[in-house]
Amino acid sequence: MLDAVRQQGALRWLFSDWLLENGFYRPISSLSIALDYALYGEAGWGFRLTNWLLMALTAIGAWALVRAYARLAGNPYAEWLALGVGVALSLQQTGLTSVVAKWSAWWFVGAVVGIVASGKVLPPSLRFPPLRKGNRVGAGSPLRREGNPVGEGSSPLREGNPVGEGSSPLREGNPVGAVPPAGRGNLQEGVQTIHPSAVPPAGRGNLREGVQIILALGALFWGFDRLLATEYARLITWVPSRTALLGTVFSVWAMYALLRGATGRRWGWLSLGGTLYLLALGSYEQPITLVALVSALAFWRRRDWGGWSARAFAVAAACAVLVFALRFALLPAEPTTYQRQQLRSSLSGPIATYLTELLPPVGQWQYWRAVGAHLEVLLVDKAGWDHLMGTLLYLGVLVAVWRWRGLLGGAWLWHALAFLPMAFLHFFEHYMYLPQLGKTLFDVGLIAWGIQQLGVELERFTLLKETRVYAQADTGT
Repeated sequence: MLDAVRQQGALRWLFSDWLLENGFYRPISSLSIALDYALYGEAGWGFRLTNWLLMALTAIGAWALVRAYARLAGNPYAEWLALGVGVALSLQQTGLTSVVAKWSAWWFVGAVVGIVASGKVLPPSLRFPPLRKGNRVGAGSPLRREGNPVGEGSSPLREGNPVGEGSSPLREGNPVGAVPPAGRGNLQEGVQTIHPSAVPPAGRGNLREGVQIILALGALFWGFDRLLATEYARLITWVPSRTALLGTVFSVWAMYALLRGATGRRWGWLSLGGTLYLLALGSYEQPITLVALVSALAFWRRRDWGGWSARAFAVAAACAVLVFALRFALLPAEPTTYQRQQLRSSLSGPIATYLTELLPPVGQWQYWRAVGAHLEVLLVDKAGWDHLMGTLLYLGVLVAVWRWRGLLGGAWLWHALAFLPMAFLHFFEHYMYLPQLGKTLFDVGLIAWGIQQLGVELERFTLLKETRVYAQADTGT
């Protein structure tokens, strides 16, 4: 590539094949490498420095985009999610996750359970509320699912008393925690005494709470297991990865600008988003998949955005049409030898790769196919039990996706669309970089949902236990 820069200059690539001349129109990537060569010559540290800066800009853009999208989806933990994704991407990009890649995800799950449990005796500022100030319990707190109070509109004892909104499981008007000490027969003046039949027996409801906790642990396990097993440090030292790095950083910021433009109904942001998207498509071909993502987002928000939904989609579609029109106008339409070599030879491999990437338990198919009817293998094979446990815990992922479908559905769609064309090619690490934003948001979202679910169940258990204690004291039992 550097030989091509020395021999042919830089501006040539605006109107022809890119540096490696293998049938791709990537003028922005070519100009970027030419600029690095002008600044650093053949000093490798200069190219690595540029790659590192691009990754830093990607992490910052991911933070901004996730925060904007989580707010749009109505998730009360937008700031925490954005912070988590930015930190996770930074750890993956610098290779620090490889330090703990061989550790069991259960260590991290146990640490989270311990922190959530200890939060019952910690001050509220050290618990897991949103970072925004002024949020009350029941209005975007760990005691509330996305859009629903604890118990989805009811308390453990009576209908219509959401926790933290001026009511308690004991009576209307009592805030959470205002449970009288054992032995006092009546509450303050005007309080209705609870009949013993209104208090659930100690054994009832434990099964439901146990299932909810298992689902939360499943979401936590899969979130940590995938999040910590990913690292992209090699992209910093590999010069050809510049294509994916530029395509990703411009894509992330383009999506943020388009989202701001449609939400705020401002042409300035839409124009900026279109410009950044043109740069992304001029760097790499993979960002073309985001046109479908913008289309899905515009359709989802069509009632709120009105005509701005169509404008946002039109901007992204126009950019894609322009870049690909240039590509076919300036380069031959027939695939090059290199492009044909990159295609995988059959459909079974790409389909299996794609499904395993999006639904990890699908990857167990080959194992169970080999075992067949010989289930006695499980008596001596630990891998089989690991697969069974993983599949069972994956139910927590499915429930989390349903409960937070606005947030996790969008993250999954980004991952699915960006990875789709790359599944048909022989693997290169930089193919996974653009899909990783959706994957990281999905994993961080699973961890956040698991923490919230554990907090809900522990709070429910604490309130119910206090209620039983008081009811027993009130009736003399």
